[in-house]
Amino acid sequence: MKKVFIFLMFLIFAGCSAYTELDPQPPVDPKEDGYIELKDDDENFELDKDDKYYIKFPKPEKSDFYLVLNSAKKDKLTSFLTSNFDDGEDNFVKINDAEQSSDSLIVYPIAASAPVYHWVIERTAEDMLLNLQYRYVPVWRFKFENKYDKYSKILAENKVPRDLYNKMDKNFDLSSVNFSRELAYVNSKSGRLKEMETGLIDLESIFPASLSKSDEGYSNYTKLKNEFNEELEFQNKFASVLKVFKLEQESGDNIAEFVSNTGDFVEFMRNSSSYPFPIVERATASFSSRLDKVVPYYDAELRNLNNLNPIIFEDELQNIEDLFSLTKGSVPKDFRDLSNFVRTFNQEVNSLRLVRTQKDEIDDMFKKTGNWPPNYFYPQVLKKVGAIRDILPRSRAANIPKYSAYNIAQKLNREIDFASRDLFAREAGYRRAENIVPEINNLKALNDYKQIVVLLKANDDLRFLIDQYSNIDNLSLSTQSDLIQKNLQ
Repeated sequence: MKKVFIFLMFLIFAGCSAYTELDPQPPVDPKEDGYIELKDDDENFELDKDDKYYIKFPKPEKSDFYLVLNSAKKDKLTSFLTSNFDDGEDNFVKINDAEQSSDSLIVYPIAASAPVYHWVIERTAEDMLLNLQYRYVPVWRFKFENKYDKYSKILAENKVPRDLYNKMDKNFDLSSVNFSRELAYVNSKSGRLKEMETGLIDLESIFPASLSKSDEGYSNYTKLKNEFNEELEFQNKFASVLKVFKLEQESGDNIAEFVSNTGDFVEFMRNSSSYPFPIVERATASFSSRLDKVVPYYDAELRNLNNLNPIIFEDELQNIEDLFSLTKGSVPKDFRDLSNFVRTFNQEVNSLRLVRTQKDEIDDMFKKTGNWPPNYFYPQVLKKVGAIRDILPRSRAANIPKYSAYNIAQKLNREIDFASRDLFAREAGYRRAENIVPEINNLKALNDYKQIVVLLKANDDLRFLIDQYSNIDNLSLSTQSDLIQKNLQ
């Protein structure tokens, strides 16, 4: 019996010794704070390979907390957290590590409802000293700090040096810089910053509504966001400067390419207050020297034109006019004359096209009406003629000094003159026809086709009118034949 008792006591003590409790000194403090060393007085706990241990951790002050453990030897420990240790029995409800991918952090969600938690080490892969730090931290703060560290690193890695930006001035040699390469570099950095922009904005939603604005976490966030915004704003400005100088540099002596980019130059100059004065001064000097060559370039283009199509570079002229004002303070007279000619020429060409369209519509009215028009036909035609007269250009482009001798100006003048004379002739003919048609229709009602023939022959110069009565001869003969037959009966 004594042997049996001794054996049972051995089993009891063996079961109790399956997990060895580690009792930290000083005791674990559940207050929210930074990392605290977990010590056995001044020393680290010694762990034997394959032995089992546990450490008690008090509940947090509030719910929605993490218990965070930090150990460089996380991979050597097989562990879990539980709120029902039950003296080491096997019916644990294990709380899983929320940061399993981390090399050193072990993170457990904990609540204030549990009286105590046990961190259970089921296995150690080797003999070791337990070098461990612990921390009680609200869930929101832990998530914020992780993302804060991530975004801070991205920002630091994607800042752009400001040396080149700061040394550009009026005398800066643009040829010393590869602007394409510099722009690609800045754009790549900006692209990475913009990828984190939405996340950085969303990060603010992590903070509890009741959190004081003086909280260290919120203060750090505000500083990071301000630093991010300032850096991205700088990079956007720098990219605009690089783009403008890149376009100016690439155009070289090619004025055609220079004027095609004036929209970008104007936008830059309109926002000149956003850039350092030395940079604006350098851009102004560069643009100003190129603008002196614009009028001779366009004059040559105009001399080579030989058709009456709208001049395609009219839109460029507005940008160039704006660039003159922004860089030189005023627009020179020779450019104003050039711009005035081009705009007037295009207006008159477009008006001529509209005149032709309206004349075609009159021709369509004749086709749709066919023979024997009603009395209201020519009044409607004359109303259309009046509308055409209102849009007929007055040949102003051909009267602008310097350009009046250009081929396109003279050609346009001839076309306008022809259109005017044609419209005058049409109107005169239509007004005669307006009086003749009602007379014809009255004669037709009396079956007096013979007199209609006489009337038409008296106005046979109005071919458009004669064509509307192409069957008059047959009708006249038929009527006369019917009359003869009637008299013979």
